[in-house]
Amino acid sequence: MKSLILLLIAMSAAGTFPFIIYIALSTIFDNYISARFRYRCLKYCLLLYLVPFPLLKYFIYHRYFSTPKPLNGNVVISLTGKIVQTSTGFYLNSVGSLQKIFIGLWICSLSIIIFYKAINFSRFHRKISQNVLSDPEIIKIVEMLSQEMQLQHKVTVYENSLASSPFTYGTFHPSIVLTSLSDKNNLPLIIRHELQHIKSHDFLFRQLAFLVLMLHCYNPFVYFFFCEVIEVQELACDENVMKYLSREEQRCYGYLLIMTAAKERSEVKSRITLMFSKNNRIFLKRRVKRIGIFVKPKIALNVSIIIFMISISCIPVFAYNPPTADLRSVPWTGFFDPAEGAQVSVFDNGNEIECITFEDESSMIPSDEIYFKDTENYFITDNGDIIIIEPGDIQTYAGCSHIFVNGKHKNHSRNKNGGCIVKTYKGKICTKCNYTKDFSLDSTVTYSPCPH
Repeated sequence: MKSLILLLIAMSAAGTFPFIIYIALSTIFDNYISARFRYRCLKYCLLLYLVPFPLLKYFIYHRYFSTPKPLNGNVVISLTGKIVQTSTGFYLNSVGSLQKIFIGLWICSLSIIIFYKAINFSRFHRKISQNVLSDPEIIKIVEMLSQEMQLQHKVTVYENSLASSPFTYGTFHPSIVLTSLSDKNNLPLIIRHELQHIKSHDFLFRQLAFLVLMLHCYNPFVYFFFCEVIEVQELACDENVMKYLSREEQRCYGYLLIMTAAKERSEVKSRITLMFSKNNRIFLKRRVKRIGIFVKPKIALNVSIIIFMISISCIPVFAYNPPTADLRSVPWTGFFDPAEGAQVSVFDNGNEIECITFEDESSMIPSDEIYFKDTENYFITDNGDIIIIEPGDIQTYAGCSHIFVNGKHKNHSRNKNGGCIVKTYKGKICTKCNYTKDFSLDSTVTYSPCPH
């Protein structure tokens, strides 16, 4: 669960950091950055949001560039909730039942949303696709423009009486819907615009942006990202269309956007489709203002933005380092499943590791070590009695007629890495004054992290 949360946060940060840079620089250099270049920057952010580059970096680094950590002495390595690396590969250790419930609920919620969207889209398509366009003149215009724009997709055209802007939808079977607001005198401009959306695969990227919205719904920046994708898609489409139009046609195009938006009624959800125009005054003004303006690419500026975005996105990608249990130094016998259980105990016989044992969660630590919650030192007699040792107990008490019993003294100390070391000494303790003597080191066990 923790590794999954860290991965989602790292992916979210990897996409958000360059997006913030994009917003800042595109605002400062608004007149020097084309919409097509903005669209490419957003696609880069989209890729970072969806592809687990932090996890890929983790696997590549630990597989090819990291070296196995030598194990000295008797070591207990915790596996719970970690990625276990062995000489044969990587394994995700099992999580607790409560964590599995949360992960299941999260996956179930995403599945329900996706299923709901799919059902809505299916109903929408059935409603729209009832009237296939039969006008031979318009069909001829579509075929001619498709050939001119070198469009590889076969496009289906529908006609509908909706009082909405003409729109496009579909990824593998793209469709154009000509509504009641389609100006018959300017159909070539409208169709060229919709065909450009199809050529740029804008509908696919719109759906991927929505997937980003679902995966990273906890991140407020993804809502701005989604809106920016919608707007830049239209601006980039306008720019590409302008290449085919004369100055007079460009003026007609701008006028057509305004008139269509003025007559439009919101009968179609724009998030399902790619509308020719919409009655958003601020964005419409921005679109019309950029019509006919050719933004000459500033190579130095574009390269600087790309380098800056890539560099800033590398920070969360390389910062991701989930908890890992490195067992590559351990002789691999394959008699346990590293994806299950809680810990492994490695025993060192001389200078070579002799064997490895697997323990489940119920045997994470010896039962007597629960006393480390209250003290750092205690003595366990051969009879199993526990005697808490205070710092002053090591001094002998004058006048005490000592009665010594044999047993083991256990000392607990933490290290800088969040783990701990448990040293066990053989010796004797006085049952009257707790004075200890004749200590000799019996064993040293290192835990990572500290389970006490």
